[in-house]
Amino acid sequence: EGQARELDGSFYYAKSGYPAAEVSLRNMSDNTYTVIEDSEDGPNVIGTLDEVSAFFQLHTHAIYMHNAQTYFVDKLDVDRKFAHVSPKGTDYYTQAVDDTSIRVDETEAEAKWRISDTCFGEVSVTTLVHMFKKVKFEDRDSIGWENLDLPEIKLDTTSCWVIPPREALRLCREHGRVPTEGMKGIANVMGAVSPLFAMCDPADIGTTIDSSNNGRSTLFLYDRYPGGIGFSEKIYEMFEEVMTACWVATSECDCEEGCPSCVGAPSLPESAGDGTKEAIPDKEAALILLHALLEKEPYIPVRPRRVLEAVSVGRETIKNGELVEPIPVKPMPANVEAKIRRKVRGFRK
Repeated sequence: EGQARELDGSFYYAKSGYPAAEVSLRNMSDNTYTVIEDSEDGPNVIGTLDEVSAFFQLHTHAIYMHNAQTYFVDKLDVDRKFAHVSPKGTDYYTQAVDDTSIRVDETEAEAKWRISDTCFGEVSVTTLVHMFKKVKFEDRDSIGWENLDLPEIKLDTTSCWVIPPREALRLCREHGRVPTEGMKGIANVMGAVSPLFAMCDPADIGTTIDSSNNGRSTLFLYDRYPGGIGFSEKIYEMFEEVMTACWVATSECDCEEGCPSCVGAPSLPESAGDGTKEAIPDKEAALILLHALLEKEPYIPVRPRRVLEAVSVGRETIKNGELVEPIPVKPMPANVEAKIRRKVRGFRK
């Protein structure tokens, strides 16, 4: 566009200004929301956020942090792209709860990492922020939740992902654990340790478990910016170090069944559900998988197997992956059975 000139094989910027002035490090997207403080002196603009960050941090009734001050979000106006906030001191923060699906558009790189397949490429992420919970600052206890009514967010970005072998998933089932719950725990701890390697904020990346691309539970870590800005690519290059850090954080945590400091807590309290079951992070299942993926000695769970709901399959009841009892079946009356058999023979003819 005529902004650079070549001189002795090198290119130089030829305008009077400087390129950095045209690029915002805070907002990589043109679709931004304005944060307005409503005060006695009138409205005052205190910042802007991209749409993805706004839905997670500026939804109605969120606690928003800005310059060491906590603000209560009175309203998020999606149509006008305004967030109205007011200063408020609180002893809790808010954490958005979302449903995320991911589609692989193009695989740019793939490699074998120990016994797993790792990939990096372009993805399409669809996220619905449908509720949020309130968490105490001191002990991280959940003290409440609220539903939200926000539209879906669609994001074209970059991601790295790991596909665990079926053998590792089978080990989980042998111990009566649910592989998806272990993967969920690894995703949570990976989201916590990865910023230390990518040199970013935890809000700059997202993690999710999705099986729609290859029929197997796959762990994705993606950039929360349109087009991606290199965070997930850095994690792809340092996968050994990142997964080792996940194992250290999980195995050295003093909790018994998982906590916010390692594999995380359930996103939703039981009373908040709508009847659908969410994968609950399972520390023991996560350790089984991490030991398998890192080719360490097999991990033997020390906690009792989780009691799962009984599932009927044919005339048998499966519980914790094992046959526990036959379901009593009342025999069909002989005359009814004979009548059905005659009809079946008639169909065959």
